[in-house]
Amino acid sequence: MNTRSAFSFIAAMILGVISSGVALARSVTPPANHTGAPDHMSCLECHGGLPGDGDLTLEFAGGTLFYEPGGDYSLTVAITDPDKLRFGFSMVARDSDNLLVNVGTWSAGSSDTQVHDGNHIGHKDAPFAAGARTFTVNWQAPDAGVGDVKFYVAGNAANGNNNFNGDSIYLEELTISELLPQNQAPSFSLVATSFDVVSGISSAITGISLTDPDSGIGNLTVTASVGHGMLTIAESVLGGVDSGGIVGNGSANVTIEGTLAEITATFGDPN
Repeated sequence: MNTRSAFSFIAAMILGVISSGVALARSVTPPANHTGAPDHMSCLECHGGLPGDGDLTLEFAGGTLFYEPGGDYSLTVAITDPDKLRFGFSMVARDSDNLLVNVGTWSAGSSDTQVHDGNHIGHKDAPFAAGARTFTVNWQAPDAGVGDVKFYVAGNAANGNNNFNGDSIYLEELTISELLPQNQAPSFSLVATSFDVVSGISSAITGISLTDPDSGIGNLTVTASVGHGMLTIAESVLGGVDSGGIVGNGSANVTIEGTLAEITATFGDPN
């Protein structure tokens, strides 16, 4: 063997060792930023495998498509490919309003999964299996809801021979929505159920209260009516509802619109 041939042979051997080392490293932990998400690559860049006769499915919380802020959820990543012997994946969760922002917190759901590079979840020591593998992971939603969340996952169905050629890569996305709290009805009460008044003389009605646990800063509408006589709502109560929020004042049917604080101030005035 001449010097040039020997050098080429040694270089090829070194390259083979390096390639095998890279393949081994990725079977232990998937590379970061290879999920198919925006600003990420996918497994295709290294494995070069097109989708084969298999499939990748991603299921959130037993098939539901909603989350509550701060809630803990289980996800399953199922990869099938009848001709493959080893499987792996990598996944991230993103804010649908800004697909470059990771949301939530990952934790391993089974012994063959792990958190890697902080915001990714993926395989650990890519397991050998005949034709299929299902991974389980855990995701905790952010304490403050962010609206829709989109999951990106890349799955690798590999031939298990440390040769990137012949592997099959599958990509999947799944969007879930924030479960908004159910609207709670307001509560309206009177201290007395009836009032004795003298005909032709105005009389203050007191002891009225209104509550609404999820009204926030939005407006509420209250409709008041009497079978006989007229209702007049004071328009000058400090912090209360002004004339623009009162319709039908001085009639038998009056509608009041304002925030909970404004309506409470009006009803709370002793006059």
